[in-house]
Amino acid sequence: MAQQKKMQRRPSNPLSALKNDLAPVYGTEKTPGKRPVGRPTDYDPSVCDKVIEWGKQGFSKTQMSSELNVTRDTLYVWAKAHKEFSDTLCVAMQHSEAWHEAKAARALDLPSSAFNAALWGKIMSARFPATYRETTRTEHSGPEGSPIPLAVANAPATGESLAEFYKSFMD
Repeated sequence: MAQQKKMQRRPSNPLSALKNDLAPVYGTEKTPGKRPVGRPTDYDPSVCDKVIEWGKQGFSKTQMSSELNVTRDTLYVWAKAHKEFSDTLCVAMQHSEAWHEAKAARALDLPSSAFNAALWGKIMSARFPATYRETTRTEHSGPEGSPIPLAVANAPATGESLAEFYKSFMD
């Protein structure tokens, strides 16, 4: 007969079986708190001054992130994590909008061939949609602004009774 090997069960967490030798260092048998997972952030509060300056030069968020050598999403992460950066980014975008408006105001005195107003409008509506996006709103209402009356009825599918049904709405 073949010999059967008795399988030994391994502990579910092999590290828990190890003796904690951190007691001399931390004065406790407990392990210190977990460290954050992932790469540390590159955020530095000194970038706020640069971002304001770039906003005054009309930079977009994409241009700012390019200058900082980070993604645009990283700017949003920094803004969410650091209130001062969030405020800075808002102020910088207001400066950027003002820069573009001033540029257009100076172009008003130029001949029409030197300034493409339609292109400027497109750029502004794409960059600053809260201020420049054109919106159209259509409201449907009944007579004199009242709600549209709705009638719910079981109508016959065919025949003279269908014609009578529709005729009742025409009166």
